[in-house]
Amino acid sequence: MAIVSLKAGSRAIDSILQQNNAVTCDYILSPEAISAVPQSSLSTHPTFTALRRSLRDSLRNCTVFTGVFLTMPDRTVSNSVVTYARDRATQIRNKQRFIPFGEYLPCRNILGKIEWINNAVPYDLTATPNRSEIIRIDGDGISSLICYEGIFGDDMCRYCRQGAEIFFISVSNEIVDNMHCEKQMLNISRANAITTDRSIVRAVQNGLSYAVDNRGRVLAFCDNADSMVVQNVELTSKQTFYTKHYRRIEYFYGFLFIGGIGWCMTAAGKSEKTGPSDFSKGLRGRIVGRSVGSY
Repeated sequence: MAIVSLKAGSRAIDSILQQNNAVTCDYILSPEAISAVPQSSLSTHPTFTALRRSLRDSLRNCTVFTGVFLTMPDRTVSNSVVTYARDRATQIRNKQRFIPFGEYLPCRNILGKIEWINNAVPYDLTATPNRSEIIRIDGDGISSLICYEGIFGDDMCRYCRQGAEIFFISVSNEIVDNMHCEKQMLNISRANAITTDRSIVRAVQNGLSYAVDNRGRVLAFCDNADSMVVQNVELTSKQTFYTKHYRRIEYFYGFLFIGGIGWCMTAAGKSEKTGPSDFSKGLRGRIVGRSVGSY
């Protein structure tokens, strides 16, 4: 498994692959949205032509997961991951969870009337449905997530139940540009890796690229550089207890939370009706006695 990391503003993926053509790996993961590509010209677009020329020598049989803005035939735009390999059919997964005020404007018919808000988010990306959430290559089940889709543990549990054996996450940190958030994302990835018993590989532009194993251990790490990191990662199909029962566990904790709030409100109401307890009276008397004694 190879992870391509890019600096802010860089589109050097082709040169990175050419510099590492002696590397042997099955998959190469690149960051999110490195190019804008019409769906009708995937096979002939310069982005994929350059990839084809870069996949030579040891990389000849690799499959590249490339993040692109995909223009659909109806002129809508989707944030997508496209797989490319010399001898395999292209597969596409479209992003389903968009960032509010970043990739779409909530309540556009109201907020869009405010000029500076509308200028900041001039158009909405489209959540194009996927035929399958799992990309299957030579028997491997791969869930290829985009950007902050990687923080939703519920989705990841659902994808595990659909056959995901590993998670790839393509990210761009150019807009947020916050390394504190990147460190939080690393911790979230480690937690999700443990709860799902899956390895997580993350490729970022202007951020932290890494591979985390199914025990939450960081195997490979790259900090905001034009480079490629190669790491062996494990694919697993075992379903954890949390993956199987995550809905019930969430409902259980939800009931505990609501019950705790209800108990606190009931206890507060009783104390208002009955007045202060003997304990609070005694405590207040000791405090007053000490204050008088101090004079």
